[in-house]
Amino acid sequence: MVGETGNFAFDLWKGYEFSAGQIAPLVEDAQWISDEECAGRMVRSSFLSCFPDDKKQWFHKPIGVPIAVSSKFSEEEWDSAAIWYWNAINTMFPKAKFFTILRHPFDVVLSAKSYWGFDEASIWWNYAFMAYLLSHPLCPIKFALSYEEMVINPESAIKSLFEYIEVPFDERVMQAFNKVHAAAKGRESVLTNGFSRKNEWSQLNNAEIKPKYFDIILACHAKYNKAIELPAGAYEDISRKYNERLAADTSDEPIDRAALQEIISSYNRKIESINSENSKNMSKREKEFAEIFLKDQKWMAHLVKEKQASEERLNYLRSHWGVRLIDFLSNKKI
Repeated sequence: MVGETGNFAFDLWKGYEFSAGQIAPLVEDAQWISDEECAGRMVRSSFLSCFPDDKKQWFHKPIGVPIAVSSKFSEEEWDSAAIWYWNAINTMFPKAKFFTILRHPFDVVLSAKSYWGFDEASIWWNYAFMAYLLSHPLCPIKFALSYEEMVINPESAIKSLFEYIEVPFDERVMQAFNKVHAAAKGRESVLTNGFSRKNEWSQLNNAEIKPKYFDIILACHAKYNKAIELPAGAYEDISRKYNERLAADTSDEPIDRAALQEIISSYNRKIESINSENSKNMSKREKEFAEIFLKDQKWMAHLVKEKQASEERLNYLRSHWGVRLIDFLSNKKI
């Protein structure tokens, strides 16, 4: 278990992607190795260097939306983000077995707000983005656990997970349920009645939830057949309060974090766009150079081969005619 690795893995990938047009291309056995494959190798090598172990299998948790993704794509580009995200993660870990854990969205927002101190709008945005990634057709995840199932019947839930990932179940893993691993303030001890924050749901500000985000989250849970319990009229209340907030907004109000993040992201995308264009041009030139180099290498190999063949023929002629000449001169008795 190596922990939460989302930013670690994707920052490495993005770093290679950012520099691809400025570093030497990789050629193996006269074959051009793609930048994506090189980036994937770099990520795996970094994992093995930072987390050395003799075990054949290991576990990590690339939780949440990595900064490399959220800073690269706007909300209108979530489909492109999903394609980029899953292409990267599948290339980084081509032999991986994936699964996810889903928790009630109200509990997630309350927990993140309590533990990290984030505002509700930013948490909903992040949750919806991750839910969109999980719902995308390219998502390789076929198995999901419910957080609530793990709390109510942990052994059954964990056994089903081990069966899916084809790892023998070990009773010792159940000891992990005897303590709280990342406790929010006031929740430091194991709760015997479960981890639901249902009694706090009313504290959420439904005006901070975009109905679009909530629809994406509901669709994600439905994809994995994980039902979400909602208070009566909650969905209608979310739509009404959000629309009321939009109607009341004025231009002199301070900008919220989600809007600020979008502004920062837009500048990051402009910078990346310029760099990407330069990288493409550089990569094109390097590829052309590599192709010429490979042709030259093949031609040189051909010349060497021809030279070797010529030397072999010459040696044969020297040997063959040399012996004949000695015989001839001997018979003449000069």
